[in-house]
Amino acid sequence: MEKGQFSYSPKHRVSNRQDILQLIKSDEYRSTGIDANELKESYKDAERDIQRLIQNRHVYSWTSANDSKSRILFYKDSSLVLPTVDAKLMQMWESAQKTMSNESLNFEDRLKDNKLKPLHVEYELFREMFKLPAKSEAPKKKKRENKRRKRTNTHIEE
Repeated sequence: MEKGQFSYSPKHRVSNRQDILQLIKSDEYRSTGIDANELKESYKDAERDIQRLIQNRHVYSWTSANDSKSRILFYKDSSLVLPTVDAKLMQMWESAQKTMSNESLNFEDRLKDNKLKPLHVEYELFREMFKLPAKSEAPKKKKRENKRRKRTNTHIEE
């Protein structure tokens, strides 16, 4: 390369699927994972190789809830044992979810049974009682007239 020219160098020097797997297995990325976008920049067919590693179940892919484009790859370590959840606990959890969803549907009915009004109804009554506007609008700013004024700069000679 000639002096004064620049070339792109990827963050990770990988060139095939085995290199990607070795990088993900390394101690540096074993616990934190590695961003798939960083690997895609390394070589042309990196995305295809990443997909094959995921399909062959050599790595886990985790997609962020905030950014659907960002994927973190983790090595599938067979020495780690995932905890199992007791079936009775799962049943209790599911019944609690059903109970909570039924309660949320009947919430307004329960308020009415206790002779209470939902908040949005209370606000409407309050607004009518004090004659408040439905929507609070920001006061409009007065437009300044652009009058052309003669400006003289006494300190500048003509």
